Amino acid sequence: MNIDTLTIKTQETLQEASNIAQQNQNQAIEPVHLLKSLFHTAEDIMRFIGNKLGINKNLLISTTDNILHSLPKESGGEPYLSSETNNLI
Repeated sequence: MNIDTLTIKTQETLQEASNIAQQNQNQAIEPVHLLKSLFHTAEDIMRFIGNKLGINKNLLISTTDNILHSLPKESGGEPYLSSETNNLI
């Protein structure tokens, strides 16, 4: 995948997902990293979707954080897109 062909907002979201993976010592960037990054890069959109679907934002963030903390931790190496994330994009 050529990241340069993606929109700026998508590139920002992927960069934030990579940062979140690194902060959590996760080598693979999983869909949950993308979800968490959307709370930072597309807050208005996430709020709109959450309101339309009746989602409890705090519960979603808490659940997302719990999933992030349960992922395998690996030190060293560059983050990469997992196959699930690659398929999602």
